[in-house]
Amino acid sequence: MKEINGFATFQRLLAATASMILLFAGFQIGLSQCVTVDFDYEIEHFGNAVQFEDLSEPNRDIKKWRWDFGDDSGILVDERPRRPDGSYNWGIEVESNPLHTYEFPDGYTDSRICYDVTLEIEYGADQRTDITKQVCFPI
Repeated sequence: MKEINGFATFQRLLAATASMILLFAGFQIGLSQCVTVDFDYEIEHFGNAVQFEDLSEPNRDIKKWRWDFGDDSGILVDERPRRPDGSYNWGIEVESNPLHTYEFPDGYTDSRICYDVTLEIEYGADQRTDITKQVCFPI
């Protein structure tokens, strides 16, 4: 390509700069979409209440938390607050650490009762991931 007043050099520099910007933007998007889902729990003393703690990382990228406690009580959904225009408010830290009370079946005589608890998180462009753990009570 023949240079005319440095125009071809300018075009190559502009193309290289645009490629670097796109590469950086893609890297940033890739980072924000790497979310690990996890939770822990503690059974309250002398009862059937369980305090759950969301350990998913990074929290700032999560839009919704869906808790299924495994006992047919329904699904609890926590959602990051939205702005008046409907967009998510990414500027605040949000926690999803529910306290759930289980009802034990009448006449249950086994040495323990267990429930499969699932936490599903939604992040990025409507991506989801989940984890299931067993919560067991000594009876």
